[in-house]
Amino acid sequence: MFFTIEYKSRQLITFIWSLFFLALMVHPVYSEEIFQSRIVYYPIGTQYSPVNQAAQLLSTTITNSLKACAIVCNQNVLCRIAEYDTSASGHCRLFEGDIDTTGSIITLPSQSRVGVVQISASLFSQHGFPCGTSCQENRYLTCQNDSTCQCMPHTYWNKTASICMPQSSLVGAPCQQNMSMCREDLGYSCLPTNQCGCKLHLF
Repeated sequence: MFFTIEYKSRQLITFIWSLFFLALMVHPVYSEEIFQSRIVYYPIGTQYSPVNQAAQLLSTTITNSLKACAIVCNQNVLCRIAEYDTSASGHCRLFEGDIDTTGSIITLPSQSRVGVVQISASLFSQHGFPCGTSCQENRYLTCQNDSTCQCMPHTYWNKTASICMPQSSLVGAPCQQNMSMCREDLGYSCLPTNQCGCKLHLF
């Protein structure tokens, strides 16, 4: 949180900045807004562990910094997680999903670092509205055939949270009926057991 308050005392300003940098040392996670994405960076030695890497990995490229990797992520509307190798190799991996339901941040003795796109309900305030220019200028919504702003592919509308959340790509993941919580492009649907899986077709 940032405050725009002017102080006449230089000593007080110095003290506040000292506290700010101390906080960064204790909690080395910071955020930076890049175009339409707010990215939260995790420390070196963190990696993203998706529940289904084959289904969630969007691309692997080479960049010269974590920020450059995050910019590449921002250019891909499906990207929610960027993982950057801070060593000379500079691998940048982009993923769909999140760190709560379709993956997690793990700590390893490595040179990788993770950036996560922060999602809030305000980003989806135009959901269900007529397309117009709203969806064209919104990274998180797309204009569907019915000419309204809807969730991006591989996500579903969560009415309770008022956000588009990632569909699960894991067989057996919990789901609710009539909410499209499972990756339909993989042939998954919410079974009567309220778990994602493939329906058996009997002939």
